[in-house]
Amino acid sequence: MDLLAVIQPYLPEDVTVTNQPTRAGAHFILLRPDEEELDTIFREAREWITPEGAVWVVVKKKPYRDAGEVSFEAAQAAALPTGLVDNKECAISDTEYATRYVLRRDLRPKR
Repeated sequence: MDLLAVIQPYLPEDVTVTNQPTRAGAHFILLRPDEEELDTIFREAREWITPEGAVWVVVKKKPYRDAGEVSFEAAQAAALPTGLVDNKECAISDTEYATRYVLRRDLRPKR
């Protein structure tokens, strides 16, 4: 499934979609990681997002997951040591869903 094609109609016109980090920081990142990336992908994503930003991670629902595919539990275990915590989920399709990870409140700059 082409995730960008699914979400593109819902994005505001002024949203820039890129597959490269920007100096300004991203407001959100959408990932579909594989097992090999889990050691580094959350550390990198944390550097890319703004303090108020989010990382959405797409995984297959348990009944549709093949051996070796990333589970929610594996993604969460990789995210927590980086200071990113899960706080929301949304359905992407009948077979996939996404979990939102944000910077822990005590790590965000004070306003």
